[in-house]
Amino acid sequence: MSLAITNSEETVETQSNTNELNFPDDSLELWAVSSFYSRPIVKSAPTDLKESINSTTDAGAQLFVQNEYGAIIAQTDKFFLSGFSFGMKERTQLLETFSAPSISFFGENARIYNFAGSAVDYAGSRAHRFYQSSLIKMYDDVLRGTLLAERGHIAILTILNHTIFGYPLAFQSSYDARRDKLASFTMNWLVTEHTLTLPGVVEEEQLIQSYRNRVDLTTEETRHLSSLSGVIQSLTKFFYFKYWAEGFGSSFNFLMSRDWGSITPFEIDAAFTKDGQGDFNSALSDLLTNVKDSILALLETSDYSPILATIFTSPLAIELKEAITTTFSVWKAVIDSLWKNNVFQQDKFIVLKQELNKLQQLYNRLLLTQRAHLAQASALQQN
Repeated sequence: MSLAITNSEETVETQSNTNELNFPDDSLELWAVSSFYSRPIVKSAPTDLKESINSTTDAGAQLFVQNEYGAIIAQTDKFFLSGFSFGMKERTQLLETFSAPSISFFGENARIYNFAGSAVDYAGSRAHRFYQSSLIKMYDDVLRGTLLAERGHIAILTILNHTIFGYPLAFQSSYDARRDKLASFTMNWLVTEHTLTLPGVVEEEQLIQSYRNRVDLTTEETRHLSSLSGVIQSLTKFFYFKYWAEGFGSSFNFLMSRDWGSITPFEIDAAFTKDGQGDFNSALSDLLTNVKDSILALLETSDYSPILATIFTSPLAIELKEAITTTFSVWKAVIDSLWKNNVFQQDKFIVLKQELNKLQQLYNRLLLTQRAHLAQASALQQN
């Protein structure tokens, strides 16, 4: 029985009971797939993963090696890229303590991308297509990460709007007798840059537009959010030492990656000498004053009394503004008494931390309120 396979170039007769396939000079993509499927399958957008390097549509997988001067010294598109995957991960150190856990961030982990694909290796009566072997040779001669680093070159892979720069770390090739004309491969790259734009198709501004907050707020909404932001910013600076520890001497260095939840009285006692005690007290008092002033400003410009009243309660029948002022005065008095005759009062510090949990509760609630305001304004604008 014969099978007629037709493409835009020509029609070729093949025998179903033999492994011999006569490839035409062009349209390899059609023939590679036809060789192990029962009927010819033509790949078309959006699943088309192969295209000539000089195509103006810039769709499909292409592999380059670029030298230090920007010139392309090797290139191929004679493969099918069936998929690629990658992950983004932060470098962190998590420290579990007896109080709140502490996490430190140290930037981004190295990005490792995984590519999978296949390529033809076939000797026919009319044409020889050893593209998988060529890819292996390319890797061995110019694509290996070690060679790229030694020569100042870099590998580039493009697929649709993704342009990926990096250094191949591993290449694995696999041949299967059941599909003897099509071999598979995988590659692992250390990626240094990954761009997401494609001229004429997708620009960076289009990508940003999809997540940018472009809500137009009324004057009243702007005042509400400005007041909220003032309190949130002052609380952020207060809770996270990195915002205020700089400039207070080497004693504060250990605080740079810490917050109130993770710091212990033993660390404070060991870190500060007689000279540093005043700096610590002064910094705490100044930041606490800023928090108080921002909260009072919030109380005057917007009606956030219900939220504030849940935090600054008082057994006395006094106004909320007076309750807030009184509470901060008590906290400042505790700060001023943290050292007595140069001896750190650990019990005072523990009490202070417990009291300042009220500010943490306020911080969390105001963050949720701010997001709710933005979400509501955005929904009204869309309607």
